[in-house]
Amino acid sequence: MVCSYNEPRAVITFYTVLRFMLEFLTTATHKPLARIHRAVSIELRRHVNALVSDFTAEYGEVDLVSRRVECDPGEYDALVDSFESFGVVGGAGIRILRDQRVLLARYENVDGWIEPGAGRLPGESYPACAKRGLREVTDAEASIDGLAQIQVVYLDDWTERRPIPNPYVAFRGSVADGAATSGGTTTATLRWAAESPDELAYEELSELALGSGEQRI
Repeated sequence: MVCSYNEPRAVITFYTVLRFMLEFLTTATHKPLARIHRAVSIELRRHVNALVSDFTAEYGEVDLVSRRVECDPGEYDALVDSFESFGVVGGAGIRILRDQRVLLARYENVDGWIEPGAGRLPGESYPACAKRGLREVTDAEASIDGLAQIQVVYLDDWTERRPIPNPYVAFRGSVADGAATSGGTTTATLRWAAESPDELAYEELSELALGSGEQRI
């Protein structure tokens, strides 16, 4: 990951998502398919639009954040191939707050601290993905209490291909007292943080209302 460009943040309601989808369909219909991955890119965008629409209908509104991230062509192709071959992209995590502290994980392949989560598997829903991600690092089962945020990361390589979206859904959740401890199957450093660490996977985590001091796991 070289750098990212944050785009305007929006709270999406059930009614505004209709306009969002109509604008996309108009754009996708009138631009020629110039490259071999273009059809997959359009279907991937439709997947993201449907994702936002479904969660808006379920939760009433969505905190939607989009950003553009520079990547190499191999990473771009890997996302396209994953969606074309298995119909799967994206990932999900769970924000668990307890006593003004949030449970954060530090993975080897992620730049910064983030809520426990995982990449989606074929046929896996976003809520199931988030629960599995927590279980793999804590060996604890979580319940999902609400939707925190949807991040749409647009991968942009140095070719002339159009950036493609890779969604990440952050849920609000909870576990039984004392349940969220290390002992899962995935290696990660865990901490209950009462202040935002200097290195976060994405800056919106710094907006959480936390207390003082922290407990490392």
